[in-house]
Amino acid sequence: MALIVCKECGKEFADRATACPHCGCPNDNLEQASPPAAKPAPEKPKKGGCGKGCLVLIGFFFVMAVIGGVISSYEDSERDQKLKSCNSGKAADCEALLGDSEFKDDNLVTNTDFKSKFSAREERRKEANARNTRFYLCERALKESLRDPDSLKVIKRDRVNLLIEYSATNGFGGRVRNVMNCETLKNLY
Repeated sequence: MALIVCKECGKEFADRATACPHCGCPNDNLEQASPPAAKPAPEKPKKGGCGKGCLVLIGFFFVMAVIGGVISSYEDSERDQKLKSCNSGKAADCEALLGDSEFKDDNLVTNTDFKSKFSAREERRKEANARNTRFYLCERALKESLRDPDSLKVIKRDRVNLLIEYSATNGFGGRVRNVMNCETLKNLY
């Protein structure tokens, strides 16, 4: 940074200043020394869509779907083979199907030695589904019965005895803790 002399007051000031700080006279040298304004770079036209990234992503999901379908069909065909083997009398495959939680076609088992076990398993599933549905409806009824439904905090769910231990705010803003019996839909305390 160089100092120049003001043509009006004769005092020195910086050559980069737009005017003299003492008298306010404009700096004529600044305009001459400043480089010409650069032309703005032409804007590139934006491309529509997502291009290669979307194609890669779509390709990835397609490959994953194909792999998932192959694995699923392999597991299904393996289960079908075990079912045929079980129905033909092979006890080891019947036991394997009993232990397979993904095998849901219990009514397809025709092996007389294992038919009762599969029927019992199907009954337990139905009971569990009915109990879970009842429990869900109970919790929903509990929430709807509260003055401030958003204050409900479930502390413990006892699905065997159909009990819900909870806390919620009462009409005065205090928290209360109670246990609801889902069979009677009444609080225990």
